[in-house]
Amino acid sequence: MKLRRVDPRTIEWPEVRVTAQFDEELYRQFKESIKAVGQIAPIICYQVDEKLVGCDGKHRCDEALAAGGQTVDVVVIPGDMVDVLTKNIFLDHLRGKTPVSQMVRVIGTLYADYNLDPVSDTGAQPRPCSPHSDIPVAGACRPGVLSVVPQPAPQSHVAPRQSAHAAL
Repeated sequence: MKLRRVDPRTIEWPEVRVTAQFDEELYRQFKESIKAVGQIAPIICYQVDEKLVGCDGKHRCDEALAAGGQTVDVVVIPGDMVDVLTKNIFLDHLRGKTPVSQMVRVIGTLYADYNLDPVSDTGAQPRPCSPHSDIPVAGACRPGVLSVVPQPAPQSHVAPRQSAHAAL
């Protein structure tokens, strides 16, 4: 893990990610704080192959770009897209106010694109989805029951699944 100053235009942000949601007043305060004291917390990025991929700090990056900032402070961690997405969902969930729809999209991407099973590896049986909607009751759903979670490709083309918990 390294602290670097980078051009904010060089950071690539995944299309599917969880992003903090601000009410109007809080977002105004955030913007005023950035103008008054600058960036306090570094943006978290992963070095994925030759790309610098943003994990946390999209609003800080956007504000730096809007202000014409040439550099931003970034913590760079080596990893892959599974690291980016699992850390993204974990960090945003810790802060609260995470839109469930964004979390479902990230979990679906981890399942479909990165071969992670959303069911816990604790040996416990997943809880069923609500019979009245595609929204799961508290806890995990069985793959294929939650309609927004894509089905896996045929096993001959897919590496064995690992638990999403193991990736954290």
